[in-house]
Amino acid sequence: MDALKKLDETEQISDQEEVPSPTSDDASKARPIELRRCSTKSRECWHADTIPLGKTWNHIEDALVTVDDFTCMSFVYSIKDKSLYSVAAALEEHFFQQRPTSTGIKGINLFINCTVLRSDRGTEYVNSSVHDLCERLGCNVEYTCPGQLGKHQNGLVERCMKKIGRFARCGKKISGVPDLASSYCVLYAVDILSAVPTKANPIDGTTDVTGFSRYLKYYGSQPSMDSFYVFGSYCSVHMDNDHANKTNKNVTASPCIYLCNAGHFKS
Repeated sequence: MDALKKLDETEQISDQEEVPSPTSDDASKARPIELRRCSTKSRECWHADTIPLGKTWNHIEDALVTVDDFTCMSFVYSIKDKSLYSVAAALEEHFFQQRPTSTGIKGINLFINCTVLRSDRGTEYVNSSVHDLCERLGCNVEYTCPGQLGKHQNGLVERCMKKIGRFARCGKKISGVPDLASSYCVLYAVDILSAVPTKANPIDGTTDVTGFSRYLKYYGSQPSMDSFYVFGSYCSVHMDNDHANKTNKNVTASPCIYLCNAGHFKS
């Protein structure tokens, strides 16, 4: 899929490089994993970028990706286009859903602690809509340097998008869904990526271990495995009165394929 191939073209450059795992079997000789972070806890600093999806079933052409600096937890929001209004609306939804839980405030000033949004200098971020939103919520905006140097400063989300692209292509290849399902492939890939362990979140930083998952580090608990299903697998849904088969009342369900968790879409 052309849209997902573009994700793999993103350079794997980051200012939070993971130290390669040692080849020695002796855990006592393992090198500590050191990560350079811009925050001291989750929800303090966010890295944002957009990815193209191409033509999809639900007419979604782009997606906004936000990555938590401390836990590497990633979130994806489907947007119809990369306009400043769509990006600002997606950022507002993200901030209200992922506001710092320590403040306990649900009013206008959600971010008592200094929260930072880091992005490139694209027009979808450098505009009055995003600036007014961040000013209203008390979020400081940081932009990367122009050119190749900026990829180093926003490398965390760049590397995350590359991993999402790999997971999405695997799901599409195995399931056999058409290219029009690319937006669902990306959403499903984010769920899998958040649940698997990563060395970016080591247990103690001194032993050669797999590390905690992004979901566990961010929420403090593992996701329920009951909510995970094989992408593209057969399933059936109950039809209500509005969608019931008028010609055959014995048909109460419709055959479908599983695409992603319903939590990615508003009810």
